[in-house]
Amino acid sequence: MMEDSLYLSCHGDSTADLPLESQITVFVYAFCQLNPSTCKLNFVTIEEEGRVCSIKEFQIPETVQFTVTKRNNVPTCVQHCTFPVLLLKKEYTNYICCGLANILRNLIYKGNQLQPERKLNALLGYNETCLKACAESSQWTNLCEVGILRDVDDFIRQGRNTTSLPSNITEFEHTLTLPVAMFNINKKRREVLKKKLQPATVTCQEDVKQNPNNRTDEKSVMETVAKIQDMQISSSDINNSVEQCSKPVGKDDVTAKHPHQKKHWKVADDCLPELPHLFAEGFEETISDVVLFPSFHLFLSHIVQNNRTEILEKLPHTVKWYDRTLTLPYVSETAKLCGMTSLTLPSTKSSTSKPNSTCDTLPNASKPHSMRDTKSDASKQNSMNDVQKAEERKSRKVMKTSLKRTIPVLLERLETNRIHPNFKQHPSDSVQLQWSEFPTDVRPVQGGVTELRTQRKCQQVENIVSAVLAIAKEGDTIVDFCCGSGHVGITLAHLLPRCHIYLLENKVQSLDRALIRISNVQLKNVTLYHGNLNYFQSTFDIGVSLHACGVATDMVLDKCISSNAAFVSAPCCYGSMHSTHVIRYPRSKKFQQLLSEEEYVLLGHAADQTPWNFDTDLARQGKKCMGLIDGDRLEAAKDNGYQVTVCTMKPPSCSPKNDLLIGIPPITSQ
Repeated sequence: MMEDSLYLSCHGDSTADLPLESQITVFVYAFCQLNPSTCKLNFVTIEEEGRVCSIKEFQIPETVQFTVTKRNNVPTCVQHCTFPVLLLKKEYTNYICCGLANILRNLIYKGNQLQPERKLNALLGYNETCLKACAESSQWTNLCEVGILRDVDDFIRQGRNTTSLPSNITEFEHTLTLPVAMFNINKKRREVLKKKLQPATVTCQEDVKQNPNNRTDEKSVMETVAKIQDMQISSSDINNSVEQCSKPVGKDDVTAKHPHQKKHWKVADDCLPELPHLFAEGFEETISDVVLFPSFHLFLSHIVQNNRTEILEKLPHTVKWYDRTLTLPYVSETAKLCGMTSLTLPSTKSSTSKPNSTCDTLPNASKPHSMRDTKSDASKQNSMNDVQKAEERKSRKVMKTSLKRTIPVLLERLETNRIHPNFKQHPSDSVQLQWSEFPTDVRPVQGGVTELRTQRKCQQVENIVSAVLAIAKEGDTIVDFCCGSGHVGITLAHLLPRCHIYLLENKVQSLDRALIRISNVQLKNVTLYHGNLNYFQSTFDIGVSLHACGVATDMVLDKCISSNAAFVSAPCCYGSMHSTHVIRYPRSKKFQQLLSEEEYVLLGHAADQTPWNFDTDLARQGKKCMGLIDGDRLEAAKDNGYQVTVCTMKPPSCSPKNDLLIGIPPITSQ
């Protein structure tokens, strides 16, 4: 089996001009001390792609081995993505990783396997989720992967012509001032407190051994913790508090159950000191610090070289973060290997006022990663305080009231303008597949779920697959966007062996399950892409998606339209639709004339009110709103010459989100 290969872009025939993305990747590659046997490094000469930095002090470490090649010499599957690209060779298929954050996480994994004693996986944070979410759904990933890089490059290019700080740099400075928000924060606060108090506790224990009848000192030191309230964790703060308390602060509230059982004193959660915001994501270092360091080094180097030190006065926390990151193991050494000249930054004054313990008044873009990228409701509740929970309950109540008051008005307005759902029949008379004749790993069977849920998933897949079979031709390239575990794509690969199927997914666990299924069936017409669909740049013939959430469905449709490809898509999560830097709502000219963006978002929330009990007024209204949103999507496709259809999946009970969008491009439909 061939070794894994990393492909980075460079400008011209020399590696002297590297885009910032390539510099960061080389920095992390060297930081992890990787080598060609672990991952082969290749530079691909590209014209006018990526960002070329004006400060060209970065150099590839002499210890790093690499090759330089032209784009047309790299594997075709690599050419389908924007650089950087990581090609992982598998037995039956190629596994391509694209997107800066995804690739750097992979390099951390490889470094951890090479040197497990360094425990590099700890840089991936709690449950290894740091920079795991894609840039479209995570503002923190967007900041680290796109925003900071863009702002640093723009700032350097403008030189002395700019007087204001870039927005993402300002946001990062603000993030460093926020209270630490993390999972199991009280557990971490206790661990830190115990570590700081350990020397004093050991001294007391030695005194007790010398004088067993006198345990006052030990009790005094342990109870001292109860006095440490509302202060930042630092050795000086804690030591001073320990020294100031020489007698008990109250009665022992924990009684030993046995005369010889040792008593314990536990500090209440509200008495624990706050954790300081030391690193990019809070109290502990993560991969974000390593990723952001090269960009901020360039930024600060430009400031120092141009004698613009007044800017540093606006970034006191960023300067301290930079100096602190340099003290992390291997960061300073890697910087020297990459030719990053050591900076002497003037000291800056920062506010000593205690940060507010709540972030409810801050915009979502300014909240720390651990708060705004939380996925599960349970995890979200663990990281929210009482004020935030109350605000969220209030927000839900306001939304519910707005829906009751506004939706009937919007529906009447659209009806008056003769806009209503226009559902048609599914293009296939029969959508059922003979699953019993398929290999086990082709069947969309979920482990440990009910038979009813498995049946519904099979029905959903059947509706999309049957629609694709009606329009696919031999030799077509079919992309399963947001493929999950590959239920649709693997079924198509089995039924259409002369077509090539691309599975595109940003969740590595789902894609790994798809890889196991592909290997078991030995499918050789499938290629896996781990990354956000924005990084996939190849043309194709048919695009499919099953319940791509919210904005993702519109991104899929835009990808298909830009490639003049047919599409078969079942949307989902209408209530999560929101305008982004690439998607604006409403989608079509017709709907833009009748609905504002705020009204359109409300319509999407109403479309999400589709319970499993279909025979209710709320369900019927939700279905109508789904049809209107999807009608807008198809109107946008019609504006580009597509022949479009929206139908209900068979049977409708297979899912509350049972709309199916089908589009045929102009050339094919003629």
